[in-house]
Amino acid sequence: MHHTKQRARLRKVPATYQAHHTAKVGMGRAQAALDSTLLSDLAWLWDTVAEPVLRTLDEKRPPAGERHRIWWCPTGWLSFFPLHAAGHHDGSGRSVLDRTVSSYAPTLRALAEATRLREPEPTGTDRLLVVAVREADGMAPLPQVAEELRLLREVFGEERLTLLEGPEANRTAVLSQLATHRWVHFSCHGRQNPLDPAQGGLLLSDGTLGIGELSRGSYRGDFAFLSACMTASGGLSLSDEAITIGAALHYSGFRRVVAALWSIDAEIATELARDVFCSLMEDGLFRPRRSAGAVTEAVTRLRNQNPEHPSRWAAFTHIGP
Repeated sequence: MHHTKQRARLRKVPATYQAHHTAKVGMGRAQAALDSTLLSDLAWLWDTVAEPVLRTLDEKRPPAGERHRIWWCPTGWLSFFPLHAAGHHDGSGRSVLDRTVSSYAPTLRALAEATRLREPEPTGTDRLLVVAVREADGMAPLPQVAEELRLLREVFGEERLTLLEGPEANRTAVLSQLATHRWVHFSCHGRQNPLDPAQGGLLLSDGTLGIGELSRGSYRGDFAFLSACMTASGGLSLSDEAITIGAALHYSGFRRVVAALWSIDAEIATELARDVFCSLMEDGLFRPRRSAGAVTEAVTRLRNQNPEHPSRWAAFTHIGP
């Protein structure tokens, strides 16, 4: 009976999250119902998955002042859950966010490959590729695009940005520039089809840059920030196969990827981007190797501001070493 109830829950919750993907964030009672579901799920994930794992890890405690470093590699229905945010978010400290630095591994092989590759030292001359598409066919304009451009100009300086904006942000140009940049920031719409996840992608000026096109690339990237909806979301029918936009970039050679499990609030996405990019830039050097910790800290700050609204902060994930 216990296992039957767990299976029923695993089948029900992804449908709840997927339904939210098609709704506007912040719609009164529907939003409150989603947050209530999420809080219940996060507590359940802590009790049944995360806390037993951490109890075992606590037998080898990290050095004082440090957190456990964890990579989650979920399969099946668990791949829809925000394991990095599991917990009782009531100030008790019983949460993954309070005790670990978490990342995801689409596959163990991909993580091992990303870890094995030699990481170049940061320089003060490398450029950030920025793909900014405020308006895409059939989609509402994205208000955060202009704000994120201002943020990135503040952090990197105009001279260290390669900007593809509006019509210039087309599939051919983006794929070409990905081959020559170690870092990329996408500020655009993301699309995922839960019934056919291979049809998901990023909405550019001339159409969708699909998961298949991204995964066929061969890049030497260090960091990709996807300020776009549903970029860490896979499909209901192929949940074991990690067919997501974020995973596609990771497979193609970008070691570290920040992505979102569901539709994200524009202002919150910009706030998270500000925290992460400012944290990783030090003395003019951008250090993405610290990105997992930066994302964890940024999400924790958002959680502390809105603990009762996990739909606003639990979606953001980190992929890679």
